[in-house]
Amino acid sequence: MKRSAKLILVKGGRVLMVQRAKDGLWTFPGGKQKRFEKPKECLLREAAEELPQVRLQKVRRWKKLQRRTPKGKTRQVVYRARYTGGALDVGDTAELVRAEWRYLNGTRLAPTAQRVTRKLFGCAE
Repeated sequence: MKRSAKLILVKGGRVLMVQRAKDGLWTFPGGKQKRFEKPKECLLREAAEELPQVRLQKVRRWKKLQRRTPKGKTRQVVYRARYTGGALDVGDTAELVRAEWRYLNGTRLAPTAQRVTRKLFGCAE
């Protein structure tokens, strides 16, 4: 089973998103879980790698989304947190182009981000 953790930060009706270098699509901060790693550990590690200056408080699990695909099962554990500051500088420039607060409508989302958005917010691009 493929496992990942995603972070949803909302501020003023906008969501913190990161733009992927490989295709220019936008997604939520987070990533794939390593073997024997708990979902929250994965989220905190990925957030620190992707957005090293962002400070968070009250990181809490929001939803667990599971899905069957032709390639097998996937699971995303989605977390919410409170953004308490820090620059949106990208740490992993080989993987990500930039990070910014974006409105979901009109944003070209990666497929996983589309599914998460549809499940959690009832909308997707």
